[in-house]
Amino acid sequence: MDDSIWIELQHTQGPIPWPAINQFANALVENPPTWKSLAKRYNKIALYGVDYCGYEELYIPAIFAKAAPRLSKETILEISPFLVEKLCEAGFDDNDILLEAFSAACGSMGVAILPTVLDFIVKEDDTLGAWVFLWGLLRLAEHADDQLRKQVIDFCVDFLKQADQGKIDLSDADSAAEALARLGSKEHLELLKKLAKKSKNTLYSGEYRAAFEILSGKQSPYQFAEMWDEPVEQWLPPRWKMYKDWYEKDQNAAVEDDEDFDFQQYKADKLTWRFLRSTDVSEYLSEHEDAGFIIRNLLEYAWTYEGAGVEKLDEQVLKEVLLALFPRKTSGSQELFENIGPVASAFLHWLEKQEILPNGQELAYKVDQWSEEIVARGMDPVNWGMAKSFTMKAEADGIDTTDELALQHYVAQYNLRALQDNEEPKFLQEDQHDEDEMPIPISEVPAKIGRNAPCPCGSGMKYKKCCGNTQNSIVAEETVQ
Repeated sequence: MDDSIWIELQHTQGPIPWPAINQFANALVENPPTWKSLAKRYNKIALYGVDYCGYEELYIPAIFAKAAPRLSKETILEISPFLVEKLCEAGFDDNDILLEAFSAACGSMGVAILPTVLDFIVKEDDTLGAWVFLWGLLRLAEHADDQLRKQVIDFCVDFLKQADQGKIDLSDADSAAEALARLGSKEHLELLKKLAKKSKNTLYSGEYRAAFEILSGKQSPYQFAEMWDEPVEQWLPPRWKMYKDWYEKDQNAAVEDDEDFDFQQYKADKLTWRFLRSTDVSEYLSEHEDAGFIIRNLLEYAWTYEGAGVEKLDEQVLKEVLLALFPRKTSGSQELFENIGPVASAFLHWLEKQEILPNGQELAYKVDQWSEEIVARGMDPVNWGMAKSFTMKAEADGIDTTDELALQHYVAQYNLRALQDNEEPKFLQEDQHDEDEMPIPISEVPAKIGRNAPCPCGSGMKYKKCCGNTQNSIVAEETVQ
């Protein structure tokens, strides 16, 4: 592909570059591996956060949508995981415009994308992100053959049965009820009737009642046009104009002018999110329950204490983070520390494959050699900071350190005993900690937190996306500021 065509997509002045978009779409049809170059470019610009001012992230899904009707089923199956992942990533970013654009691109692929969509619904943990868009794509099943249609119906029925059994929140399953109703699966009418009754007097009872009435013939299905049924020339311009108006309204929207936006934190969270959904997780790790916690801390420690962003990770930085900072600052079991080496190694391999860190594989080999030492240092109290020492002692005494009231009582009792023994209360003093280590106010250890509440660590993310991923099994020693 001529480099000048790529440059056309990067222009922020002038109208939408339709000739370049059409040329990319034609190239994608004639040479399907072109999709990998588009995916690589999108993944790169999507890491820039609010520091990126351009339209490529809109043009790229538009290119896929324009090419879709001419692509083979084999090519669609190959492209589908990327498109659906980017739909979910737009949900992660709370970007409504990109949610719509990637929903249109996914829907343009037709029924062949449905198995991938079902797979991502199972993996999607944010029911406020791309959730509705993922379920909305199941409307494609209306045009599927009997076998694929049955697969979608069975998926919805299983989801609703789990909601009926209390394994899934009723508030998260109403989209399954709507999909089932649209597919006219009358043999499951009783299940919908049961859920409609069970959801009575809730905010989402209307969704179940409407699904039941549609399926029983008392109400017509809602009819509205889908973006993927519209030509790209119709849905792209208004969304492009939204971006354009925003840029013109706020010419100084760069990240350095936004004091509330932590670019390194954003990048760490985005890379962690991507890695956990990559094939490398299963390729390099047999289990990865702690992977998100480990990677996020690795990147935060590297930046906060060593001033190294992800592209600047090297042997010296990793050695300090893994052999000094993790043992000193991270509270957890031996199993957690046994996972740190393999997870960090897999992540470094992945960074090289993503062309983010050129020597990632070489660094991964170094980390493999340190794995036993990471465990030994992490479990040796001589290496623990003050906060970790307290947390580990509390856990050893049987305290649930995620329970704020229990922990508050424990601290009070601990310091009372210290006073009775004529000792200083160790865990209320601000002058008895490392210069880079915060004292331990009670508020640093969160109480039970709602899944959609802001994370108390200050990341700006929802709790379930951040510390809530590992809160039940791990207690971080401190929040890295």
